[in-house]
Amino acid sequence: MKPNTISIIDLKQMKNEIDSILDSIIRNKEQLMNSDAIFSPNLDIIESENNIKIHIELPGLKKDDVDIHYYKGYIEVKGRKSRDGDIPCDMKFLRIERTFGDFVEIVEISKAINAKSARAFLENGILTIILPKITEKRGKIKIDIE
Repeated sequence: MKPNTISIIDLKQMKNEIDSILDSIIRNKEQLMNSDAIFSPNLDIIESENNIKIHIELPGLKKDDVDIHYYKGYIEVKGRKSRDGDIPCDMKFLRIERTFGDFVEIVEISKAINAKSARAFLENGILTIILPKITEKRGKIKIDIE
């Protein structure tokens, strides 16, 4: 056999390996289509003089689907985006672009805020969280002697 030639046996082995890889990809895609994929919502953070606002896209969710907590400088938004219902056995997906599943978004808030005055509302698929900033300075304060 010449040094730079491929035998029929080598070609058959490569074909079998490629077939195995393609089968694996197809199986993984079918598993993904039949399960909940990871949902990761998009968000914007906006700062004004008095507030920090967080806007998070949560299409199809209701306020009972979402929990919001503030703890030590972080806002945690978590919830679950569920499918609209089960797909009957005699039907199959032809295309899937929407994602579903549990999600957690953690946003660091680097400014001092008044968490007890925070507000949130969910309207038209957008969750808006309003965090009032604390305007008084903290830290070292001089106290005059009377």
